[in-house]
Amino acid sequence: MLLLTLSLFAGASKESKETRVEITIWSFPIFGNDGSTEEVLIKAFEEAHPDIKVNLELIDFVSGPAKIIAAIEGG
Repeated sequence: MLLLTLSLFAGASKESKETRVEITIWSFPIFGNDGSTEEVLIKAFEEAHPDIKVNLELIDFVSGPAKIIAAIEGG
């Protein structure tokens, strides 16, 4: 799911080889995961797409859903 989401952003965000696009992906922590799994996936994605910089932001289960809804509603 992470790679699919990144692929969608990557396809929509490519502007030129000179511009490095920066995106942020939100992820909920999973059973004590500190984001290391996501970091491995992000590193592989960035190696395949050097013009895209991916930032990881872990969001919590309390305020995370509201943040996602606000982002969707805000476009």
